[in-house]
Amino acid sequence: MNEEKISALSDSQLCDFFVDQVNEIFHAEKRIFIAWPRFENEAQVPSLKESFEEYYQQLQKQIIRLEGIFTILDIKPDERNPEAIEGLLRETDAIIDKTTEGSHTRDAAIVVAVQKIGHYKIATYGSLQQLASTLGMEDISNLLGQSLQEEKNSDLLLSGIADKKINWLAEIETKE
Repeated sequence: MNEEKISALSDSQLCDFFVDQVNEIFHAEKRIFIAWPRFENEAQVPSLKESFEEYYQQLQKQIIRLEGIFTILDIKPDERNPEAIEGLLRETDAIIDKTTEGSHTRDAAIVVAVQKIGHYKIATYGSLQQLASTLGMEDISNLLGQSLQEEKNSDLLLSGIADKKINWLAEIETKE
């Protein structure tokens, strides 16, 4: 994107909204990164733990990509509390606390909670990718598209793990 285009976009309400939303997902990713080790530690099924380990590395890449977007836009991220993700993280903590430690039901519940977080991210990255494209920011659109595809792949992976193993094991678990 050239200097003239950036200058013209700086007067755009849509561009301001776009930058605001990039800030929101940036702080959401950083918050998820901090919370993620608890989810990974609570998971019991080896394939779920492994997917969570891989996702933790993916989070790092997504944060780096967002930092790259700020560099391209020549702006610094602002400070904020990502309220939507905070709510989803509180819900995930509550789900963990409500289920029996070490149970397959807890694993199933964690998958549901983590997929809610992932769906928030899919919606955000998909929308931001479209806005970047509309604003003529193809390099940024491509970066956002990479994160979007990673999130979609993670969602499919978690669905497969839940469907093929965790949900079946949880179904036969008895109450204590």
